[in-house]
Amino acid sequence: MIIQFIVGFFATLSFAVLFSTPKRQLIFCGLTGAAGWLVYLLLFNNNSGIGLANLGAAFTLTLMSRIFAALERHPVTVYLLAGIFPLVPGAG
Repeated sequence: MIIQFIVGFFATLSFAVLFSTPKRQLIFCGLTGAAGWLVYLLLFNNNSGIGLANLGAAFTLTLMSRIFAALERHPVTVYLLAGIFPLVPGAG
């Protein structure tokens, strides 16, 4: 599970670099994507179904994106767009 979190972090980080995210925000983007992927894995492995797992992960991504946007005074889309990358079908 730790390896999945780390891979989710770096995958999201790479996608944020591709979108030219400001350098100071890259860590927050990586944490957002990794947390969303972790919630997805936890829910999916506990037989919650793929729909509920995606819903829980999307809720986590949205909540973290809103918090980071308020703390760092950047738009929510900076974190949300990069963070949703691990949840795209076929990316896993």
